[in-house]
Amino acid sequence: MTSILGLFAWVILAIDLIAIILLFFNEDYFLFFKKDPHWKITAIVFGFSFIFLGFYGDIYTVVREMFFPPMVEGLPATEQVAGGSGWLPLSLILLVLLLFYWALRFAVGTVILWLERLIGKKTNGITPSSKKITIMLIGPESVGKTSVLATTYNAVANDCSIMEFAVRPQHDTMRVLSDAYGKLHKVTEQAVYQDLSPLIEGTQMMAERSFDVYLRDEHKLTLGFWDIPGGYMNIDGKHMEYKKFKDALAETTVFINVLDAVALIEGNEAYFHERATPLMAKYYLEEPLVKSAEKKYLVLFVVTKCEKWLRTEEGRRELREKFDLRYQDIINLVKSNGRMVGVLVPVKTLGCVEFTRIDSVTKRPIFERRPRVDCKPQFVDQPLRYALSFALSQLKIDSREQKKFPDKVHEFQRALEDLKGTRDKNLAVYGRKDLLG
Repeated sequence: MTSILGLFAWVILAIDLIAIILLFFNEDYFLFFKKDPHWKITAIVFGFSFIFLGFYGDIYTVVREMFFPPMVEGLPATEQVAGGSGWLPLSLILLVLLLFYWALRFAVGTVILWLERLIGKKTNGITPSSKKITIMLIGPESVGKTSVLATTYNAVANDCSIMEFAVRPQHDTMRVLSDAYGKLHKVTEQAVYQDLSPLIEGTQMMAERSFDVYLRDEHKLTLGFWDIPGGYMNIDGKHMEYKKFKDALAETTVFINVLDAVALIEGNEAYFHERATPLMAKYYLEEPLVKSAEKKYLVLFVVTKCEKWLRTEEGRRELREKFDLRYQDIINLVKSNGRMVGVLVPVKTLGCVEFTRIDSVTKRPIFERRPRVDCKPQFVDQPLRYALSFALSQLKIDSREQKKFPDKVHEFQRALEDLKGTRDKNLAVYGRKDLLG
């Protein structure tokens, strides 16, 4: 009988040990994991409960007697209680404490959920207001990353066809992008010019541009766009922004790879790799932080300065064929990943400025202002529509809240489907098409 109880005790201890190890290595359930917003409350309550339970149940005596068993007068030494007999009550206590821990976590979560709902911080079953999706803009210097974000912001600010979802830039984002959009339009004051780099100041440091997304004035999530300098692919651990860069990369679920249409279609190998940089896209998509992550990714290949090719179907076809040919390695990488979907999104950044030729001396592209053509960006809203649809589709709906707020959940799902319907379905898609919904 004693051997059976001993075996039972060791089994319980093994279960406890495995459970504790899982707590340390499972980021969703580890008590002190930094992403748990309630770990301090839980730790304090758990600590005091352990102390009080210890005095009440005399656990400390059990532990002491396990290592220093009391001597009973009148019994020979061979019949004294062995220290090992205390393992059974100790293991049972550990198991009870483990179950108590889970019950406590559930109770704390329930109380906080009730408090959040009471003070209006819960978004009625869709997601907490702190939900954030990180989007990384990648591409060489002066390819048009900031310009794409500025024209996207302007399109959203002046277009209500984003359906029921309201996308509102945070104050600093609104100021910076409004200023960038104004500078961008100064480009049209020249009739003929070469690259835009002298006219648009490039991004020198990492900068986050945040947008809040609302449905019926209820906050759903925040979109954080990281505008990454073109040279950050080669930074090492000594760089002052290395940790910030790696942290942002680990949180990213949407990549916007901005590339130059002239370099893609007309450029020689040197100019193509300078301005379209497939190696940069490969670096990010093959980064260990990305490859090892168990999450889904959206990769938007946004082609800028392609006004000339978007005028005709023949031009569109040429752009697609060149992309498929020169970005073949990246396309294969997206397809083979199994958790990625890529979309080719050509945009008219200005609408009235077109590439005309390659200068025979400088070997740089020449752009001309088209007369009698309005300077109106086109298709610049598509990256946001795809990114927002993908981000909203990742939100998890709480089953308990779904029962309590079925109308709110239905409204959200309907609005999301309407938003998906505003995306351009003629764009080329690569990889897991089902991830687009």
